[in-house]
Amino acid sequence: MSRLLPAPPATDAEWPSFFNGLAPRYDTVAFGTPGLARVSDRELMLVRRGLHAIPPGCVLDAGAGTGRATELMLSLGWEVTALDAAPEMLATLEHAYPEVATALAKVGERLPFADATFDAVASLRVLKYVDDLGFALREIARVLRPGGRAVLEFANAWSCAAVGYRGAPVHLHRIGAFEAALRRAGITPVARSAGTWLPQPVWVHARSDASARVVARADRFVGAVLGGESRAIGARSVIVAGERV
Repeated sequence: MSRLLPAPPATDAEWPSFFNGLAPRYDTVAFGTPGLARVSDRELMLVRRGLHAIPPGCVLDAGAGTGRATELMLSLGWEVTALDAAPEMLATLEHAYPEVATALAKVGERLPFADATFDAVASLRVLKYVDDLGFALREIARVLRPGGRAVLEFANAWSCAAVGYRGAPVHLHRIGAFEAALRRAGITPVARSAGTWLPQPVWVHARSDASARVVARADRFVGAVLGGESRAIGARSVIVAGERV
């Protein structure tokens, strides 16, 4: 996490309040340096790639924050429903995208939708705040229609992902264990991609376009040495696309 962030909460239950207070400056803190913007661009490109296999329909942005992925999916022709547990984050999104349906709810708890509501579910930077991954994935599967697509990001336990969280209550998962949990939930993984490999503080401190390019080249080199994008060995974040059976 950036040094601009307040002290992290002590428990999972406090994350909505943490992000509520952060809402007015969240975009600046999370994406405000050229380095962090490159990480965001990479994540959004992988969401675009993950959704490309099916025609646009109804999609749930699960843990939408201020609307970063919502904006992308709207541009691709999707009808977006944005869900978040922090009212102030959701209010920011509603102001920017008044055409988007919203739901105040928490990923990892019962989702306020009927079975088979959505053609796709996308979730970025959320599952690390969920203490019961299995339940969260089962709920995502429940609201997906058969043949629907899930595009889900998680923090990799076998990586430098923990660097920068300052003791925050986050949950990291091994790639194999995450994909096994996805299958048990009723979603078959069809593609895996690495987000980034280098620690988040490195990207935070890439404060010029030139330094961001250097960091991005170093990140790609580390990824290539470790086996490439689709294997995602050692990747700090991993995005898995899956199909609801």
